Amino acid sequence: MVMLAGWWVWRRDWRGGRAAEVNASAIYLSLGTLMLFTFAVFAFVPLPVGYSPVGAVCLPEESVAGIPFAAALVGHYTAGKWKTEIVEYWIVQALILCVVTQVFLMPFSFALYDRMFDAAHLTKIAGYACVFAGLLLNMTRLFKRATSSAAELADINQRLSQSTALVQAKQAQLQGLLDNTSAVIYVKDLDGQYELVNPRFLEIFKLDEADVVGKTDNDLFPKSVADAFRRMDRAVADAGAVVEQEERVPQTDGEHTYISTKFPVYDESGTLT
Repeated sequence: MVMLAGWWVWRRDWRGGRAAEVNASAIYLSLGTLMLFTFAVFAFVPLPVGYSPVGAVCLPEESVAGIPFAAALVGHYTAGKWKTEIVEYWIVQALILCVVTQVFLMPFSFALYDRMFDAAHLTKIAGYACVFAGLLLNMTRLFKRATSSAAELADINQRLSQSTALVQAKQAQLQGLLDNTSAVIYVKDLDGQYELVNPRFLEIFKLDEADVVGKTDNDLFPKSVADAFRRMDRAVADAGAVVEQEERVPQTDGEHTYISTKFPVYDESGTLT
């Protein structure tokens, strides 16, 4: 009955193409109720005579117990999960043995411990062993999968740590270049706002980083100078290529002329930033 009920619950999920999900509390409650019902039947319901030969059949009522086994066998077999899942394969084997026991062996036992009696019980024990084997093999597979997943995760973490260390090393190299070069280096967004400036920029224009980042040339320089800077920025964005030209910049000691080289910066998707 339990195997038949299990097939009935799982079939809804198998049809939906998703993993079966059952409530553990519902399972325990159902099994407990079934056990209590079974005990009540044995305690209060008069049982039939043990052996009542009817022709070649001595225990015809035993074949009745084969009906739920046969129904469960049909359900599990036609579902086809036994072809790919270890537990389902061994459940089908156990159900076959149980059907054989209840339909073809026990009904033909005429006395305790005769050949058919012994064969029936040995076959039933073999069926229980199949269920146990399926559970054991499935647990072994799950443990192996967990071990493999843990090893893969450790490998991924190691490669991630190596990649992080490499990125940090590259960032340190880049920061060293920005901090120590005599060139003025800065990065602007498409709206002309400064995103990054190096120490040389701050030194030349006598500014602090907080005074520059997030600001535009209009916030830092005279309008004519800011407009000239902006025209060159737009030329770089329009051309999508390196542009080099002279730029005149006012400083505390007068106007200075610089050879300015500007180029576009793209993100990982190839979009101009």
